[in-house]
Amino acid sequence: MSTPAWPVPGPQQPAAPHRAVRRWGPTHWRRLRTTLIVIGCVFTCTLAISMADGRDKMARGFAPTDTDATSDWSVLIWLVGVGLAVLTIWRTRWPELLVALSSVAGLLLPLDTAPALVGLTQLIVRRSDWRPWAAGVAVSIGTVGSVWRDSRGTTSESSFWQIITGATETARDPLPWWAVAIISALVVAATVGIALTIRARREVATYAERGAAQAERLDAMQDDLARKVERERLAQEVHDALGHRLSLLSLHAGALEVNAGDEQTARSAALLRQGAQQSMDDLRSLLSMLRNPGDPDVAARVPDLADVPTLIDESLTAGSPVVASVYIDRTEPLHPVVSHTAYRIVQELLTNARKHAPGTPIRLQVNGSAQSGIEISTANRMPADAPPYAGQGTGLVSITDRVRQVGGRSKVWVDQERAFRVGAWLPWNPIADQEPRP
Repeated sequence: MSTPAWPVPGPQQPAAPHRAVRRWGPTHWRRLRTTLIVIGCVFTCTLAISMADGRDKMARGFAPTDTDATSDWSVLIWLVGVGLAVLTIWRTRWPELLVALSSVAGLLLPLDTAPALVGLTQLIVRRSDWRPWAAGVAVSIGTVGSVWRDSRGTTSESSFWQIITGATETARDPLPWWAVAIISALVVAATVGIALTIRARREVATYAERGAAQAERLDAMQDDLARKVERERLAQEVHDALGHRLSLLSLHAGALEVNAGDEQTARSAALLRQGAQQSMDDLRSLLSMLRNPGDPDVAARVPDLADVPTLIDESLTAGSPVVASVYIDRTEPLHPVVSHTAYRIVQELLTNARKHAPGTPIRLQVNGSAQSGIEISTANRMPADAPPYAGQGTGLVSITDRVRQVGGRSKVWVDQERAFRVGAWLPWNPIADQEPRP
């Protein structure tokens, strides 16, 4: 009966695209905040220009509402103020430039220093060096100049701060110097307070994120420590339980080899001693892997498909004839986990055949490529006195488990000629949804 063909899973068809639901996120909030800042700066700039224009008309003997007396310079200065308002879009990239230009404009031109206050906020939030201090001095000077210029107006149509203090269209005295100082100090202090509040909230959020990350790392370290302790305990138990018995087995096999009365017994004792010694080496390798799973030297000692010829030689030496056909196309790299899994499956299949049908010829086929995956199959005649096959033993259960872990398939059956057959298919690379063990 021929080896069953194991179908290779084809590429899955991509799911039909669906329209993602757009949600209001941090980017949208930043854009909204920037838009409001620009609009606010344009508004304060327009208000400052209108008040300055009212003062200029009153100085020339015109009514503040006379549009024909509007100076062309007012329009030009308003465009400068709008440019500074637009510059707040890049307040996080060039806050120093924004502070410098707006402070100078507030000191020399009839403009307010709202853009400079925005830049100062960004410097306080994002910097901890000398720059926020220097920017604070520049903004304070510009704000004093802007407030002092506005306070020279005597009516509600020529001074914003006169409106705040209750002025009407009736002329009154300009604000005193101490009022200018208080207003300037309050404006700068309010800006600094808002900036420090934003900075404190960001620092609290940063500390909370760091604390959560540290707690997560601590939990991971505790889990790793618990697993390491458990691995160490298990390794010690395995060493104590099997190491001593294998050592005694090797010792007695050596004594039997020396004292054997015939050549056949000596050869069997030598094979027994070599098998015990190899088992000790495998046990040490496995214990090292158990204690240090991330050690690259341990991974290098893990057998793979390249060691299958050694398994065949061992079966031949043990007296079990093997007809083997092994072909692996290595034009593309084989995943090491799959290679090790395939080796263990072949090892378990040959061991089962020697155990349940000693001396019976075994047919082994291993074929693999990146396109078709790896196909493994064995067949051996069942002894005449063997009971009917009723299920899987421990070895076959282990094979099924290994195959499933890498996303493969396996099958066990007895054909009409009482030939016991096992077939397995493994993917060239483990299935992404699986978590294969090394």
